[in-house]
Amino acid sequence: MKSLLKVALPIALLLGVGFFLTGSRLKRLVPYFKKAKYKSFSLGKIRFTVDMLLENPNRRAMKFNELFANVSINGTTISRIQVYNKSISIAPLSTTLIPNIEIAIETLSLTNQILNIIRNRAASSLQIAGTIKADGLTFPFNSDIPLR
Repeated sequence: MKSLLKVALPIALLLGVGFFLTGSRLKRLVPYFKKAKYKSFSLGKIRFTVDMLLENPNRRAMKFNELFANVSINGTTISRIQVYNKSISIAPLSTTLIPNIEIAIETLSLTNQILNIIRNRAASSLQIAGTIKADGLTFPFNSDIPLR
């Protein structure tokens, strides 16, 4: 029993220190979306691009891999964003630009929302809610893109 304790205690201590120094205190990555820019109109869809600034508040570098999100106006989903198979390094305690993320919105969906906005004059932004994957970890987020 004593020999098992002599082996197990240093291993547990080593694992505990490693966990503390690497992954136990990670803060979530924070995305900021810049204003949407018109790209094109085709086949009943309007395409916009947005630039995403991705802030890494951690003391270690991370690799951005995926982004999945729903885009909505006034609680109604009008599009989805999918960015995958990326390997973009984000330096520790810094912000990295990920340019030209495409948002494709069906014209009918957008027309209905524009009519609602004109009637109610309520929406001033697109809401984006989803997840970011980096280094095998998933970080949820909510963000807004100003329309005006």
